[in-house]
Amino acid sequence: MGERLILFLTYAKVVRGIATGANDYFTFSLSKIKKYNIDKKYLLPCLTKANYAPKCFFTIDHFNELKEKDKPVFLLNAIDLDDNNIMEYLKKVKRKELIRNISQVTEILGMQLK
Repeated sequence: MGERLILFLTYAKVVRGIATGANDYFTFSLSKIKKYNIDKKYLLPCLTKANYAPKCFFTIDHFNELKEKDKPVFLLNAIDLDDNNIMEYLKKVKRKELIRNISQVTEILGMQLK
């Protein structure tokens, strides 16, 4: 029986992620991407709410439907701190104090905002 089983990892990677209490800061919808001019290469597809996938199967069509409804289905992956738009976004959010503990987040991201 075990030889007929396929590891879930074959199809998807599921991780808990970092608990910052700042999902609104780290997740993006299409309109937010446009507003802050964030290049899509700095965004990862992300299912941000379990109720976005209410059925047993979740397909790219379901993801695209959420995206077109302007749901936050992208996760910020700030891998290039030389990108002006990324840095401006991070600085703007820091000034607004949307993150409860900016030192923890900057430590996690491996950067220092001035």
